[in-house]
Amino acid sequence: MITNSHAAFNPKLIKDKLKTGGYFISQQVGALNNYSLSCFFDLDYVPAYPDNTLLKTVADFQNLGFEILLTKERVWIL
Repeated sequence: MITNSHAAFNPKLIKDKLKTGGYFISQQVGALNNYSLSCFFDLDYVPAYPDNTLLKTVADFQNLGFEILLTKERVWIL
């Protein structure tokens, strides 16, 4: 099992380190975290890592042959 909470990771490196039948568990903050709040304070706000989305991360892992067991996303809109 490999776990990750709020740190950058490379799906290819995880695949290389994870044994068959292993699990990767991660909790992340995505590109849209606090987006509306940030825009409230800065009308020209652009996320620092706009590609850091759940959809892209899932696709990256699926393209490497991972089976995705569970995903959850919470987006707050003020």
